[in-house]
Parts: sequence; structure tokens; C-alpha cells
Amino acid sequence: MLALSLDALAARLTGADPAVALAEPERWAYALREAVALARPDMLVLGWDGGFETGALATVVGGAADPVDAIYDADRPLCEQPQGAALVTLVGTLRQLFGGRPRLALAVRGPAALADGLGAPADDELADLCADQLVDLLLACAAVGIDTVVLRGEDQRADGPVVRALDHARVALVRPGMVELLPAASWSTIGASELAAARAAPHLVLSDGPVPGNLELERLAPAR
Repeated sequence: MLALSLDALAARLTGADPAVALAEPERWAYALREAVALARPDMLVLGWDGGFETGALATVVGGAADPVDAIYDADRPLCEQPQGAALVTLVGTLRQLFGGRPRLALAVRGPAALADGLGAPADDELADLCADQLVDLLLACAAVGIDTVVLRGEDQRADGPVVRALDHARVALVRPGMVELLPAASWSTIGASELAAARAAPHLVLSDGPVPGNLELERLAPAR
């Protein structure tokens, strides 16, 4: 089963900028549809660069000196904040476009990495709050179409609430170290036969990074 991140390919095929993903989620969903039609992944991976959850949480924290206070004072859960709501819309639109195939996965950074990226000294309290916010966002996305979460980075203590929530919601959890990876460097030489083998594999084969936008398209086309 082949899992691909197709943002760069979608941008090349349609001229849409990946930066519009959360500004115009419906438009970006249609751009991804073009890339999916060419690459034919078994699973489409969203958010490989970590921008979705990071950007959504950054809008909650803003320029606050204390991210902990900012998160406590937020008037809405993360999935209802502008960028969080846009991500939920993107997922829901993709599910409507695709039905059940390809499956949809969301790649996210773990709570500890999110806390580290907020520009303040990270501690257990901040990591726990980030975990709560991340769970809220992931469950909202799962409700409209995500069935797999790719959790990048590992911190067993901080990740605990996320792991338990996904298990309770019956959302599959994948860590890059748990599955076969298609190295990013391999896209310079990969051909249709390798992609066909990845699709035929009984296990998940995850591209370690987005499919390059400058890839020779005929490498994908024969596998359609």
C-alpha cells in the first residue's frame, strides 16, 4: 500500500500555491485531486511539512509572552479556530471528492515538538496543553475523513494523550520508524515497477517526504 504526499505535484499540475491550502481549502482539495488522478496513491498524506497544526496553534498563541496562558484563554477549541476549521474543511472536501479511495492520512508533529516551536521555553505543562489541542484537531479531522495519523517525532510521555485518543477513536497511528519508507532521494531514479511493487505490498510504504514537483511525469503515468 503506497502512501504519498502530493503537494508539490499538485502545485505543478494546477498552478495552485500550497500556501492556499488553508486560505482556500476547497480550491486546494481540487488541486490535490489532479495529483491523485496521476499518481494513484493508496493513501494521500496531508501536512507532511507540519504546517497545518503548527500554524493553527500559532494563531491561538499569537505573540503572547506565555503560550500556556494564551491556550488557556482561547475562546474556541483548535478545530474551530480559523486555520483548524480550514483544515477540517479541506479533509471533508477531499473525502467528498474521493469517497473511500484513496485513504486520507494527516502527518503531524508530536506535542513536544509543537511546544518547542512556540517560541517559549517548553515544559511538561505546555506539552500537555499542546497534546490536548492536537487531539481536538485530529479527532475533528477523523470525524470528516482522516483514518490514519502519521506522528512525526517521538516523546512517549507527551505523546500519550494523542496515542490514547486515536486508539479510542479507532484511528490508525503510524510513525515513520514503524513502516517501510520510500527515501526522498529515490525519486531521482524510481520507476513504474518500483511504484507498482509498493502498491502491491501488503504493508504500508510511506514516501519520506513529498513527491517532487519536478518529477518526470511519465514515471507516474505508466502506473495508472
